[in-house]
Amino acid sequence: MGIVFALFYPFIIIAYALLIGAFVTTLIVFINNMRNGGKSGWPVKNKVGAIISAVLFIAAIAATIALTVYAVDFFSSSPSSNSSSSVRNAATALMALNI
Repeated sequence: MGIVFALFYPFIIIAYALLIGAFVTTLIVFINNMRNGGKSGWPVKNKVGAIISAVLFIAAIAATIALTVYAVDFFSSSPSSNSSSSVRNAATALMALNI
C-alpha cells in the first residue's frame, strides 16, 4: 500500500492544482463578463462568456468532489477488502483444517 500511495500522491497534488487553476480562471472570467455585461447592456459575447464560464466552474466543482471522494475511498480501503488477500485468508483457513 505504501508504494501505491507514493505513486498516487503526486497525481492528487497535480489534479488539485489544476482544479484550483480552473476555479480561479473561470471565476475571473465570470466576474469580468458580469461586470462588462452590466455596463454595456448585456451583449451576446458577455452572455455567452458568462454561461460558459459558469458551466466550467460547476464542472470544476464536480470534478473536485469526485476526486476527493475517490481519493478518500482509495486510501481508506482496508487491505482485507483486496481480493488477493481474501483468497489468501481462505487458503490459510483451509490449511488450518488440514483437509
